[in-house]
Amino acid sequence: MIPLTIPPTFCLNPTPIQSAGERLVVDQIGSMPNQASVIKGWFRPLIIGHTANKFVNGEAQPTITTVNVSGHLQPSEPEKLEIQLYGDRSWKYFYLYVDCSLVMENDDNCAIAGTPYVVIGKKDWSANGFIRYRLHEDFSDAHASN
Repeated sequence: MIPLTIPPTFCLNPTPIQSAGERLVVDQIGSMPNQASVIKGWFRPLIIGHTANKFVNGEAQPTITTVNVSGHLQPSEPEKLEIQLYGDRSWKYFYLYVDCSLVMENDDNCAIAGTPYVVIGKKDWSANGFIRYRLHEDFSDAHASN
């Protein structure tokens, strides 16, 4: 019998295994795969009425535009109806995932399928093909008719 001279753990192309903790943050962010094809398969056509305030001579003047985008409106989490002190009800929060053609900022107003919303947050993942906005239903005009 011929003795085996190669150890059983021998590898022809040894590459060191590097812990994620040893990698630079820039390398970790750059290695995130582009999720546009997956996310856009989830999108549907949306018509969004976007209202942004522009200041002219110190006064806010709203500009209203209608934007056709691909996206998805999702409740952020199931919420039970809570009545706060003085009869106020809790807000309903949503996430709006859209392609990069819609540009909104915090406190902008928008309407989707006739429901008014206010933008309260933005995650810009345009490098990966989409942007996520956090919205809540806008009840600011609820008492205007009273």
